[in-house]
Amino acid sequence: MAQSPEQAIEQFLLLGKTVKGKSAVNLIQQAINHPNTFVFSEMLDLKGIKELEGTENQKDLNTLKLFAFGTYSEYKANPQNYSQLSEKNLNKLKQLSIVTLASKSRLLKYEDLLRELDITNVRELEDTLIDCMYQGLLEGKLDQKSKWMEVYETIGRDIKLDDIDQMISVLKNWTVGAKEILKGIDANVEYANKQFKEHNEHKKKYEKEIANIEESIKASIEDENSGGMMSMMGMMGMMGGRPAGGASAGGRRKNR
Repeated sequence: MAQSPEQAIEQFLLLGKTVKGKSAVNLIQQAINHPNTFVFSEMLDLKGIKELEGTENQKDLNTLKLFAFGTYSEYKANPQNYSQLSEKNLNKLKQLSIVTLASKSRLLKYEDLLRELDITNVRELEDTLIDCMYQGLLEGKLDQKSKWMEVYETIGRDIKLDDIDQMISVLKNWTVGAKEILKGIDANVEYANKQFKEHNEHKKKYEKEIANIEESIKASIEDENSGGMMSMMGMMGMMGGRPAGGASAGGRRKNR
């Protein structure tokens, strides 16, 4: 049964408690070569590993730090500062470099990755990205048409002590920016509430005006109907008072 990443690093930490000198170097090489080990900063805290600082094994210590914090571009810039790496080791370092890039941007363009990782063709790059997902280093989706990878989630890499101050500064700036955004949101909410209140007031006003107009029209129609009825009754009354036959009052017909 294959070891999980947690079990693998735990094994190396247990072994590292008693190693020193060449044994510490061998432990570093085993950890770097191990297919399931991607976290190395814990090993840097081991006494036997720390004692490699400033010795003839400095390159081995630098290599461990590279896999803990660094990227392929750092190795490429100064390969003489590190132990010689096999193709397998280089591929692992490239995977860790992808994790670092994914933590900074959720959209990884193929052209940037090809340049950053010294990979010559898209097929090889996609195989590397798929392997990263298979290893559980990140989750995402390849978009072959757009030639990029959309990152959903990634593991966190180790952080250098020197980077902590910068991270604190970034977080402080983010906090200040977040507060300004919240102020803007509050202002927008207040404005929206004001507009909503004014809208309701205008709506009530218009509804009242419409109701008044309807009442006025209704009253006018009732008045017209009432006046028309009275006029008709008056006309009928006048016709009822006229003598039959159209003879004038007091007149007589003469018989022939």
